[in-house]
Amino acid sequence: MVANIPDILTAERLREYFPGHNCRCGAHDQSECGCGANWTPKEIYEQRNQICDLEARIADLESLLLYTSQENDTLHKQNNFLQDENDCYAKMYSKQAEFGTKPISDEYYNDQYYAMNA
Repeated sequence: MVANIPDILTAERLREYFPGHNCRCGAHDQSECGCGANWTPKEIYEQRNQICDLEARIADLESLLLYTSQENDTLHKQNNFLQDENDCYAKMYSKQAEFGTKPISDEYYNDQYYAMNA
């Protein structure tokens, strides 16, 4: 008969655990046991618990990285938009200086900007 052997143990159960703790046949190790007791070394459970903790931390860091990457993309798009807008203003004002014309109204600027970026 094989006992139900858990993959991980809670911290409380791990403190009380030792290999063969539920052996009912009086065996000294797994090779002598006939009742199917759990003989998994305590270190294995400790390592499995550490793996679970690390996987949870990795998942948290991956979600943070994804959020940061998306935020970076948004800021990059905003920067590009502002740079395009700045370039458009620079072209307009250089033409005004070249021809000595009066300043262009914001309505005209908006029409020209959106026409250039359509």
